[in-house]
Amino acid sequence: MTHHRFIRRIAMLLGLMSGLSGCANYIGINSSSHLLRPDNLAAETSLTVDDKADAEWPTQAWWQSFNDTQLDSLINEALQNNPNLTMAAAKVARANAALAHFRAATLPSASLSVDATRQHYSENAMYPPPLGGSTQTSGNIRLQASYELDFWGRNRAAVAASQSRLAAAQAESASARLMLASAVSKTYFQLAQLQQFLRIGESALKQRQEIYDLTKQRVDAGLDTQVELMQAETQLPLTRTNIEMVKENIINTQHALAALLGSGPDRALSLQAPLPTLDSGVTQAPQDLRISLLGHRPDLVAARWQVEASEHDTTANKAAFYPNINLMAFAGYASLGLDQLVRSSSENYGVGPALSLPIFDGGRLRANLKASFADYDAAVANYNQTLLEALRDVADHLNSYRFLQTQIEQQQFALKASRRAYDLALQRYHAGLGNYLTVLNAQSVVIQQQLFQSQLQMRAANTHVELSRALGGGYPYVDARAQNSAAERRQPSNKSTINTINTVSKNTSVQTAHVGAQYD
Repeated sequence: MTHHRFIRRIAMLLGLMSGLSGCANYIGINSSSHLLRPDNLAAETSLTVDDKADAEWPTQAWWQSFNDTQLDSLINEALQNNPNLTMAAAKVARANAALAHFRAATLPSASLSVDATRQHYSENAMYPPPLGGSTQTSGNIRLQASYELDFWGRNRAAVAASQSRLAAAQAESASARLMLASAVSKTYFQLAQLQQFLRIGESALKQRQEIYDLTKQRVDAGLDTQVELMQAETQLPLTRTNIEMVKENIINTQHALAALLGSGPDRALSLQAPLPTLDSGVTQAPQDLRISLLGHRPDLVAARWQVEASEHDTTANKAAFYPNINLMAFAGYASLGLDQLVRSSSENYGVGPALSLPIFDGGRLRANLKASFADYDAAVANYNQTLLEALRDVADHLNSYRFLQTQIEQQQFALKASRRAYDLALQRYHAGLGNYLTVLNAQSVVIQQQLFQSQLQMRAANTHVELSRALGGGYPYVDARAQNSAAERRQPSNKSTINTINTVSKNTSVQTAHVGAQYD
């Protein structure tokens, strides 16, 4: 009977505490933020794909399509040594540790304490003689265990939030790897372009030196004047100046590449960056791009996990408004005098629940919940902005790639025509039928077209890099819809919480229906 009366009293206390929970409530605290749906965004024209030109999603080693073993080696080196990736890995480890911490709260805990105290007891205090006035040694051995029942799902929500943050950290780490590989590729191509500029400049200097020598011979023969000679001579220092500027940029670019590799500035000084060649590449976007992009881009995946983590945080903060119930038990020995410590007469044990309920807390719980909803709104806004930027990112680079193909073809025609014009002008100048200014102008056009060709080729390479990055860079596909369904299944059930409260209320005749309505 004593046991049953104890249980009934606990149930009555629980029902009373549930009834009092209305004193601290979260009525009026909510969020109106909503996640954007990509299929509701106007992007059909920009991201339309011809069925015959549908492309595959990039692979994880997308840079291998450039057929450059040196580039492959540099990216692998950067992925191993760059400090930013070490920081990203540390964030993942930190999220793992946080998950273990919150999981521990859902499990029983136990502790063992052993202490011995040598104490002199006052004759004029609460202890009568012979204890008063004596010096004794007291000992205590206690094994204590506790378990939080987590009726309202606060600890489960905290674990779910931590799991989401771990998944977000992993996606952010993948995003950091993708950004690093893209940066190494683009810096490498910039180096290749500058080296090509250098070759073009040195070739132009050689040609202009030959023209200067020819012009000097014609002046000595009385066929040209000093005006043509000065024109030819002026071009030499100008060309040498441009060459020195290109050399300066090459060294600075080598330093930048070395930093990306996680090495000192001398690391890339000896690199030779040949002009990369592309295979068929990614010239079109895959089908169903708007929906599938959600699971292919690591930054979008990370942003979505952050939204889910914030959502679980609000659930945990809501649960803090309800009674906290801990089951506690202890067993051990306690004695005055160590010689009697482990005797049966020194046994000490007990068991019972510990219940706590916030009633008046000065608005602390409501403030915490408001803060968690603010974090949720910020996470939703960040996800929506990331989605909009992702769609624009893909649309821009896909558009650039399409138009670049025509530009490259037309530029090749222009380069051929400029070379024919230069050859003809030089032949006429040698034959005395034309002047040096015509040769100089024709040569300048050829140099401009060569530079323009190099720029277009590098733009095509960089656009290939950016499009591969924009499409996720081979990130393992995560089904966003399945992820959302899993999140809903992990969400603590409001219905089960209400039923628990109502069951306690029925047993104790305490009306707590308003608590369930409040939780809804």
